[in-house]
Amino acid sequence: MTDHFVELPSSIAAAKAQAKRLKSALAPDYPVAHGQSLELVARIHGEESWGRLRSRYASLTDETSADIDISKTKSGEKLVERSASEHRRGNHLDQKQLKALSTALKNRAATVVTRKTQTKTKSLHNEEIISVTELESWLDTIDPNLGTLAYNFGIDSLLMFSNVRAVSRMKRPKNSDEVSIGDRGLRPAGFAAVLIWLERMGLDTHPEAFYEPLLGRIRSSQFIDSDELHCLWHSTGNDDRFQTNEHFVDSKVRLTNSSCEVVDRPNGLRTVIVCDPEPGGLIESIRIYRRD
Repeated sequence: MTDHFVELPSSIAAAKAQAKRLKSALAPDYPVAHGQSLELVARIHGEESWGRLRSRYASLTDETSADIDISKTKSGEKLVERSASEHRRGNHLDQKQLKALSTALKNRAATVVTRKTQTKTKSLHNEEIISVTELESWLDTIDPNLGTLAYNFGIDSLLMFSNVRAVSRMKRPKNSDEVSIGDRGLRPAGFAAVLIWLERMGLDTHPEAFYEPLLGRIRSSQFIDSDELHCLWHSTGNDDRFQTNEHFVDSKVRLTNSSCEVVDRPNGLRTVIVCDPEPGGLIESIRIYRRD
């Protein structure tokens, strides 16, 4: 099995080397600065900035690695040992979120871009700022299970874990309105970046169906943000070169008798769900990573 460092390059020097390869892969069609490629590598490995990724190496050297030891038994694959430090690490979710994610991963199916999806996409591209609630409705056109995941997992959590920031979106008041009404929204590239993150989790979200019409404008822009660069990188077909590692835990749950459900996907992803062996039982953690 792989350990806590599966999602990271072996060293900060290796991360810099990835940034150089990214820069070379995008050239000559789209030249980017070395600093931009460093920032994108950081985001791909789950950090908001290169500085945070660099500091992560320093923090990891003080932690004890947490190997998951899985052995074959008559009743299937069982989790037989976990270090105490592993339970404290990971992104904390509640049971509703963990069960929503578990259900979506277990029910994952190949999806197609429907005419409804295309119509919805065209409509959203007419908006400079897209309401965050549209994520759920757009995913629902691909697969109702994905829309349900967005609802139960929570839009705010989707934005946080995909490192996409919402921006304020002011609605033009009517003459009869006394005050302006505002809410939060996403720029089109940010909307696509959330879909890319979900796809890298192993869900078939078809982010290219949303960002494809944006690529011409992105390539012709003098300046682009990290979400646009993320779309550009994904469009090259090289997104799977970087390893995925997401670890979600319920900090209030520590199971003494747990089973370990391990599912290997054809796309190279492995899902490990630590849960109560009884149907409908509590989930302690979910881990998604790319096998070496």
